[in-house]
Amino acid sequence: MRLKFDPTDGLEVVAEGRVDVYEARGQLQLYVERLTPRGRGAGTGLPPTGGENSRKEGLFRPGAQGALPRVPRAIGVVTSRTGAAVRDIARTLARRWPAARSI
Repeated sequence: MRLKFDPTDGLEVVAEGRVDVYEARGQLQLYVERLTPRGRGAGTGLPPTGGENSRKEGLFRPGAQGALPRVPRAIGVVTSRTGAAVRDIARTLARRWPAARSI
């Protein structure tokens, strides 16, 4: 209630406080005593906006991007090879686009 900003999704923050262990369940609890925004937009409470380097390179100027292909040749997923997310994506891809190959 004493925050000087509204935390929003995507906003980087620094949380200061203490950690405690609830031994009966083996759970860790973080008691936050101070929360401050971090990075770009820290003074305004706004989430950081990316693309500064891309803007400097001129990638946002009209005509810099090519036309999107009708069908993608490859789809990249950044996650663990053994995680549930990659299995879910592979299963959905196999169901919706059986001609696709996965690596």
